[in-house]
Amino acid sequence: MADRIDKVPVLGIRHLQTALLFIAVFFANFTERNVPIALVAMTVENTSSNSDVETFDWSPRSKQLIISSFYWGYVVTLIPGGLLSKKFGSKLMLFISILTSTILSLITPIIISNAGWKGFCCIRVFQGLMQGMVIPIVMEHVTKWSPQSELTLHTSLSLSGVDCGTIAAMGLGVLLVGPIMDGQQSHTLQE
Repeated sequence: MADRIDKVPVLGIRHLQTALLFIAVFFANFTERNVPIALVAMTVENTSSNSDVETFDWSPRSKQLIISSFYWGYVVTLIPGGLLSKKFGSKLMLFISILTSTILSLITPIIISNAGWKGFCCIRVFQGLMQGMVIPIVMEHVTKWSPQSELTLHTSLSLSGVDCGTIAAMGLGVLLVGPIMDGQQSHTLQE
């Protein structure tokens, strides 16, 4: 009797949940990976003739701190993210994590204009704190809702958002930065 495998529908809510988890992981990784490309267009090395594009005279050290600051927050919430997910529920915690990170992305240009690279670092630390919880939350959610026979499939599909988000950030980032670097007007890169 212990060897019996329960039959489950071929397509079910678990597949929709996997798709939604993929999207959450995709966008979390997208916002994590687009900053190095955005920094190229934002700093003095950008010799664009486009006067509408604001550039910043940040040192290489400042740019390194901006890029690394995300990970200072990220590593802090890896373990607490799973614990908070168990305590408050994975859906709520994922919602809070992604929403907060998105709001921080939207206010990034304002913070940079008022506080410079140090403000940018602060935003990135807080984004890291929020996004450090994403993978533990996804793992908690998948193990709770996926049938044992499909656990590996749903985990792999959900977490493939990491790679797809990275590829999209690099590809789309180049497409957005290209016109800025060529002196053509483009929308401000939303971090």
